[in-house]
Amino acid sequence: VILLQLEAEGKLSINDPLGKWLPQYPAWRNITIKRLLNMTSGIANYATQPAFVTTLAAGLSTDFSAAQLVSYAVGVPLGPAGWAYSDTNYILAQMIIERVTHDSYADQLTKRIIIPLRLRSLCYAPYTCPAADAARMATGYFFMAGVPSLLGQPVPPLALTWAQGAGGIVSSLQDLTTWDRALYQGRELPPRQQRQLESLVSE
Repeated sequence: VILLQLEAEGKLSINDPLGKWLPQYPAWRNITIKRLLNMTSGIANYATQPAFVTTLAAGLSTDFSAAQLVSYAVGVPLGPAGWAYSDTNYILAQMIIERVTHDSYADQLTKRIIIPLRLRSLCYAPYTCPAADAARMATGYFFMAGVPSLLGQPVPPLALTWAQGAGGIVSSLQDLTTWDRALYQGRELPPRQQRQLESLVSE
């Protein structure tokens, strides 16, 4: 949504290639932002790469940077054409937001989504979540088939730097409901970008 808002503001186009905003990844230079968002980029999922799994298994509280997460997918051959989910796409999207706005993803999320919609329980872990939130959160338990040593282990509260823009948002059901209503009632995007958001991808 933030990328589509930036497009509506004339600051980028979702048809821009990655090479325009993230030239440090030459192998992906011709992949468009749109392909990141609709999961047709072919870029490998960092979360399934052995090196990432090994690092995560060594400690769920490991502090990852966005560039570090993407690095696990660098050098992995592109997948076949078609739809395939990849967390790396969302991290790259996060990095583009930061490059275009010269601001952090956390700040953009706060300014554009959290404050305008008055989402009092939604935060971006661990960056904008009050430490007190951890005490009232339900405990999550780890499940990722590639990391058997961690299966069923409690996830440390707010320790989500391994997810970031691919899943680091924490929210109450009430705030999620507010967000969904705003999004699908067309209050977050102009009509053109709303149509792009709701367009379907054929496998």
